[in-house]
Order: sequence, then structure tokens, then C-alpha cells
Amino acid sequence: PDEPKILDVFFPATYSLWKRQDLFGKSVKGLRALTCGTMQPDGVDLYNICNENGVYTQVGLMPSRLVSQLYNMSRVVCITAWHGSERTILEAQATNIPLVLVRDNELGCSLVTDEAIIVEPYPNAIRAGIEQALKKTVNTRKFILEKYSHIKYAEAMLKVFRGDIK
Repeated sequence: PDEPKILDVFFPATYSLWKRQDLFGKSVKGLRALTCGTMQPDGVDLYNICNENGVYTQVGLMPSRLVSQLYNMSRVVCITAWHGSERTILEAQATNIPLVLVRDNELGCSLVTDEAIIVEPYPNAIRAGIEQALKKTVNTRKFILEKYSHIKYAEAMLKVFRGDIK
């Protein structure tokens, strides 16, 4: 759905060291940015860095419908995690939101179209990627439907159950 774009950049992720919200916070100063997720014991400093840099922060579980709206209300999704975040990567592409992803998230980089902006994991590089993404329009939903939809997942599981894949 078309939602008003009230956020420049969005990063839905658990506050934890491996998600590296400190990089996100340092990269988005001056932008309308939001990060949200549950709080892990090692995530408090990351949360504080985001707040110090003017990032809107939300702690706790959020209903999936609200997260979906937040994607659609964002101009860019930025993922600074050095691993994981596969669901976030696929969700961003499913909503045709430009994606900025750090290069050292190897699995994540394998899940993106060539429309994603892959950057080095440094605040200046991430910021440059976000600035580039803010100027882009992408059409990545078709890629997700063709490669990662629930139907594709079910077809792959059926192959496993039938013994076609070992």
C-alpha cells in the first residue's frame, strides 16, 4: 500500500552487538531515522548511540502489521548487521524499498538484487549509500516473488519430503 513517506531510513532489528546499531546511529544523524526491536543485554549502548544521534527508537515486539506499515512509510531500509537479518532483507525488497546493506554480511548480500546498495561497514560509507538510495526507485518485489515467496518455499520443502534433494 502507498503510505506517506515519513521516515528517511528504517532498520528493524533487535538491539544487539551483532546488529551494530551504533553504525546505523552514526550514519543517519540529521535524517528521519527509526530503529526498533527487542533489547538484548549487550544492546543498551547501541540504543543509547542511536538516541544520541537523533534516531527514533522503539524497544519491544511490534505487531507484524505495524512493521509492514513502517517499511512502507520509509524511503530506505539500512541493515548494518554483520550477519543475519535475512528476513529484513527480503521484507525490504518485497516492499520495493531501496536497501543499503553492509558488505561483510555475506549471506545477506547473497539475497539481494543488483538494485541493492552494498557498502563497507563504516559510518561514512553507510551514509553515502543511504544518500544514494534516497534518490532511487527500485522494483525488487518481482524478484522476491519469483525466488523467495511462500510458494517457492513450499515447492522446495516438497522436494525435500519427496527425497528429490538430499
